[in-house]
Amino acid sequence: MLQDGKSGRTALHYAAESGHMALFTFLLSVPTVDLNCRTYSRLTPLMLARGRGHTEIIAKLRERGVQDDSPGSDDDDMVSGLLP
Repeated sequence: MLQDGKSGRTALHYAAESGHMALFTFLLSVPTVDLNCRTYSRLTPLMLARGRGHTEIIAKLRERGVQDDSPGSDDDDMVSGLLP
């Protein structure tokens, strides 16, 4: 998947961060999509979705086996902390 020249973000990063479910769902159907791709700042789509509180996208990534390996992260605590 192509990366933005300035940030290293892919279409998957943008969809995860913006919460654009239609685009995100389409990208999940692409067999070669890298769900763990990183920006130049080492951010994954999961990290970006988590930062914006997009719980549905987080859930779909986790269903696919994506784990957040950022230091000190605990997805369950982070997601539950975002919910009212």
